[in-house]
Amino acid sequence: SKRLIELDYKKITFSVAPKTYRIEDGFSQLTKLIWLQDMDGFWKKKAEVSSLLGIEIPAVPEDLLKKKGLPHHDVWLTIVVLHILQTSFANDEGMWKLIASKSFSLLKKCGVKATQFEGALSSLTSLP
Repeated sequence: SKRLIELDYKKITFSVAPKTYRIEDGFSQLTKLIWLQDMDGFWKKKAEVSSLLGIEIPAVPEDLLKKKGLPHHDVWLTIVVLHILQTSFANDEGMWKLIASKSFSLLKKCGVKATQFEGALSSLTSLP
C-alpha cells in the first residue's frame, strides 16, 4: 500500500498515513532547527530557537542596530543560527548547506556579512 506524506510547516507536523507526528517526536535537533527557518530565509522565532538549542541568544550588537531599515532581530537570529550550523553541525553540512546559502544571500542583500559579528558570537562556541 502507498504511504502519503503531508507536510504542514506552520504547525511543524506531518502525517505518514495513518499516524501524525509532532516536531518533538524523535526528530533531530538539526532537523527541528531547519524547520524553524522562515520561507524568506530568516530565522525569526527567537524563543523557539533558544529553547530548542538550550542557549540564550546574545543581544543584538550595536553595529547591527546602527544599520537603518533592517529587521535587526531577525537578521541577528539568522546570523546566530548560521554560526551554530557551522560550528555545532559541521559534520551534517549536507543537510543544511542549501538553506544556509539562502540565508547568506539574504544577509548580503541586506548589506550584512555574518563574519563581521564573530566577536559577538564567541560565547556560542558549542551547544550544551
